[in-house]
Amino acid sequence: MSYGHMKPINVGTLGNNEYRNFHVADKVVVDIGASIGDTAILFALSGAKRVFAYELNLKSAALADINIEQNNLCEKIELVKSGVAGREILKGAP
Repeated sequence: MSYGHMKPINVGTLGNNEYRNFHVADKVVVDIGASIGDTAILFALSGAKRVFAYELNLKSAALADINIEQNNLCEKIELVKSGVAGREILKGAP
């Protein structure tokens, strides 16, 4: 996994293997609060059929775009620049 905006790192949630018991192979995954795309990328690389990643913060979403493209996962990950609340989707805020 690589990140276009910084050197590759392995810290925090991903470094602690907190997702090791998530079996996503051949499943559709929804990542709410996708941030820079790290978990969406992890799910895609772990065999998810498709990942729908939602991120409200436009700066984080811009970095997620870079990271998804750099990892050649544009066909597997759909980044939605909006938040999710209740039954309605809130459009991205500046």
